[in-house]
Amino acid sequence: VYPWEALAEIKELILELGAQLPKNEFEEVSEHVWLARDAIIYPNNYIAGPCIIGHETEVRPGAFVRGSALVGDKCVVGTVFLAI
Repeated sequence: VYPWEALAEIKELILELGAQLPKNEFEEVSEHVWLARDAIIYPNNYIAGPCIIGHETEVRPGAFVRGSALVGDKCVVGTVFLAI
């Protein structure tokens, strides 16, 4: 009925989806952490599984992605730098 009710099953969904991701597009970089091969992952961040990071997504320094996270395509996670 409510969107947040899906959160109870998100971990199992990520594990199921991750196992089916195409190997030529995604890499399992640690246990249950799948990254799109064209994602940009900067140093000094934290990514825990289960997690899927989508295509052309940036995970910037200082980002904290805890388990049970689905990050879509062309997203930015972490610090936003503004030029003034």
